[in-house]
Amino acid sequence: QGHSSDLVGLLERRIDASSQPEERRELRMQLASLHREGMKDRASEIDTLRALLEEVPADDDAMAALARAYVAEERWADAAEIIRDRAMAAENDERRAALLLEVARAYAGPIEDMFGAVQQYEEVLGIVPGQDGAVGDLINLSSHGEVSEAIEVVLRPQLEQLGRFEDLAQVLRNRIGHVEDPVDKARRVEELVELCNDRLSDAGAAYQSTPPL
Repeated sequence: QGHSSDLVGLLERRIDASSQPEERRELRMQLASLHREGMKDRASEIDTLRALLEEVPADDDAMAALARAYVAEERWADAAEIIRDRAMAAENDERRAALLLEVARAYAGPIEDMFGAVQQYEEVLGIVPGQDGAVGDLINLSSHGEVSEAIEVVLRPQLEQLGRFEDLAQVLRNRIGHVEDPVDKARRVEELVELCNDRLSDAGAAYQSTPPL
């Protein structure tokens, strides 16, 4: 690491001596890479990238590298925040939605904030209605009782618009499994039967995996 330490010092002096924004940016990216690869020093890599972003806030390459560094350090909330910043600076809706999907998955996964995840997924679908990744994730997550109602509210109009009635039936089944009030549950089962009969021509499908009243 002696050679790497010498290079760190050299790059830092060149950064201090430079008054050219693009040169300072390139030198800091090199320095961040050296901290990561040569010194195995994620903390210094993070400090270097943050310093770069103070001068060039919308630098996507730097933000992407910083997000990866945070993930490597298991700083999930910090990573999600940076990825969200990248999304806000994205040049088109598809890219913005794809990055926000990463944020949503971080909330649903290592951050363990299911309500926060649903909010992020809803934002994705507000940008790109019917976005496959968001819809698929929410269908799977609808089995979680704490968010099954919120997911139904978000997904129902999306699935109806897409004509994905089998998926909507599954979301409704998952929601029914977490309804305690017998009157409400009976109403929801009736709604599910109607959906399966009218849209799927299979009223019996309503009772698949549906708890008894």
